[in-house]
Amino acid sequence: TNVELAQFTASDLKEVVEKAAANGRFVAAHAHGAAGVVAAVQAGCRTVEHCTWIAQAGQWGCVDEDTVQEMARRGVAVAPTAHANWTRRPMGERNYHRMASALQRLREAGVELLASSDAGAIPGLSHDSLAGGVQVLATMARMSAVEALKCATSGCAEAVGLGEECGRLEPGFCADLLLVAGDPTQDLAALRKVALVVAQGRRVEPAVPPPPPTHFSQLSETYRQVRAKVMQSRK
Repeated sequence: TNVELAQFTASDLKEVVEKAAANGRFVAAHAHGAAGVVAAVQAGCRTVEHCTWIAQAGQWGCVDEDTVQEMARRGVAVAPTAHANWTRRPMGERNYHRMASALQRLREAGVELLASSDAGAIPGLSHDSLAGGVQVLATMARMSAVEALKCATSGCAEAVGLGEECGRLEPGFCADLLLVAGDPTQDLAALRKVALVVAQGRRVEPAVPPPPPTHFSQLSETYRQVRAKVMQSRK
């Protein structure tokens, strides 16, 4: 598919948003292309996932300034899935820096950024890698550690309508806790040193040990080979 093209028009999406609102629900838009991001915001979607702003022959970060301002005005949140593997610049050096600039612009405009990992969809990206994603988001968007932590906790809860139930340490809120060795408000790397996980007041024990790292590296190599073939076929 051509990610630069929007799969749905703003009119189509608006109808979806209206149907969802009638049933007390929000709409999250999955949009890599700039055209899709614009349509999602015009339609009234609550969040935009990825928000990569791809246009102009595959360039990332082709930000539409009017749409950024509209996002801030409407309270649209962005979950850019800036995951742990982005430290290796899989999108290329140029697109990495263009995306970093886009995230900085969204932050400067007052658009809420959310920490997200895209785990399960990306080979070699395990489900316990969100900590690395928080670090990447903080670096790219030039956030403080405290601001980045909010993007992974209270900000996410607010974006999905659960701001009065979880995401913060408050009386009456869900007791969902991550205890780490260190102070993540000073150093986000502490998030990787997990000491205890508590979900709704109950200690969580790993059900099974994680697969060996070699398993993920093999998947990553297969993914790179397939991607290389696809890219070659497009030339």
